Amino acid sequence: MSATHVDSQAEDAAANHPGDRVYFTMLGMLAGLTVIEVIIFYLTDSLVLRVGLLAALLLVKFVAQIGWFTHLRYDDRRITLVFGGCLFIALSVMFATVAMMAVDGFFLLNEYQ
Repeated sequence: MSATHVDSQAEDAAANHPGDRVYFTMLGMLAGLTVIEVIIFYLTDSLVLRVGLLAALLLVKFVAQIGWFTHLRYDDRRITLVFGGCLFIALSVMFATVAMMAVDGFFLLNEYQ
């Protein structure tokens, strides 16, 4: 009886599992966003614009990576909140570091050397 229960769970999981096309679409999207990030890094002179655009792309890539490749849409919502909380902490640390470096004059010193 327990083997039948396990088999039905495996069939349910296989029915909800996305096909290869979804994975290749996500691969193309993430690769494209990475190319855009590299272009932004090299072509923008404004630090605020660069950090803002890169942070926005980071958020999009994070949601795509966690939402599709780890299948959070099928898991408990509390796990999604854990990943979202980690993203919030990472962004907070990133913005705080950039703000401290800007106040300290780190970016100005590199421009005049």
